[in-house]
Amino acid sequence: MARLNLFQKTMRVWDASMPYNAVHAVRVPGALDRGKLRAAICEALEGCGFPCRAEDLVLEDRREGERPEMILEESVVAELGRRFDGPDGNLPFRFFVIPEEDGRFILGLCYRHLVASGDSICWLLGDIILFYTGQGEEARSPDARKAAPRGWAVLARHWRYLPGWAATLPRHLTQSQEYARLTRRHQPGARSRARVVAIPAEGMDWIEAARKRSGATFHDVLLALVLIAIADAVPGRFGHRRRKKIAVGSVVNIRHCCGPKFAGRFGLFLSLFAVSHPVPEGAAVDEVLSSIRKQTAEIKRRRLYLRNLFYLAAALAWRRFLSPARADGLYAKSFPLAASVTSFSVDRVWGKQAGPAVDDYWRGVSASPATPLVLSCTTHDGAAKVIVSWDDSVYTERDIDAFLQTFSGQMTPAHSPS
Repeated sequence: MARLNLFQKTMRVWDASMPYNAVHAVRVPGALDRGKLRAAICEALEGCGFPCRAEDLVLEDRREGERPEMILEESVVAELGRRFDGPDGNLPFRFFVIPEEDGRFILGLCYRHLVASGDSICWLLGDIILFYTGQGEEARSPDARKAAPRGWAVLARHWRYLPGWAATLPRHLTQSQEYARLTRRHQPGARSRARVVAIPAEGMDWIEAARKRSGATFHDVLLALVLIAIADAVPGRFGHRRRKKIAVGSVVNIRHCCGPKFAGRFGLFLSLFAVSHPVPEGAAVDEVLSSIRKQTAEIKRRRLYLRNLFYLAAALAWRRFLSPARADGLYAKSFPLAASVTSFSVDRVWGKQAGPAVDDYWRGVSASPATPLVLSCTTHDGAAKVIVSWDDSVYTERDIDAFLQTFSGQMTPAHSPS
């Protein structure tokens, strides 16, 4: 594997504590031909620069059933919790198929997350479908033979933002000391669990109305919904003198910050930021959303998500002086996040007109010592699929039931922004 950037090094640390993978899956119209699919996968991987022999490719058959989404959920849980063993040079991908009774099938791709961000995998999965359907000449073939840029190189490219980063640093440090800590922390042996759900059409209409009324983005609305939904799982903030706010992280793609030569390169181009709110009991969605919109507007204007690469570097350096147990608790203590949100538009990556023909697209990410719950929302052709993953040593099944009920329950006319 080529040299790692700051976020990749951080993911490698998380992976040592609990498997840190990601899964993308698509529903493909048309009959399943396993030999043809295996050949298409190898051809797409070769095009991206990953040497692939058909006999080395992991393509597992999952059972056929009446409820393929349930089988998909079981598959996601299995893949997120299954480590990629062997040296870094081994193929960091596994594939699975779920045949459906109506003649379609679901193709799943699990990968070691530190090798790529979602856009690279979306390109790769799109290429596989194009080769499978005989349209290989349209494959994008993102190049994995060269590394993604180092974090320091990205920071140097945006040196003009340094004064703003320095000016807001004291406030950033003060704010992080206001983040409420969770009752439970990551424990050795913890695993990622997952639920696969969908945002119904009326829910998407509600989000669109909320977005337009507030001037917020789709992602802002998700952040507000997650803050409200996770609030009951963070009860300790009410009795704490200082740590009274719930913090939710957000992973952001920074490929656009890296320069034109990285536009079509396969790799990981990520950073992160956090937003927070006290979420008092009975807090209205529009109240929380207004605060989130202001926070994210400043973060984007000052590109504070790039400044947070310094935090990743500092955390990596500080871990060297800590025992393994204390190192795993570093994030929960110094920068406690109750959850994290990642949203992804397939149409933006593939293009609304020229993308491969698939009926549905799902995407999920492992939980980590830093992000004990991750809501991954993927939109494609007007539909939104959600995979919620969580660290089972931090959150219980009952916590997740309550979270999902509140999350979906907010998207009703009764909770429409005023």
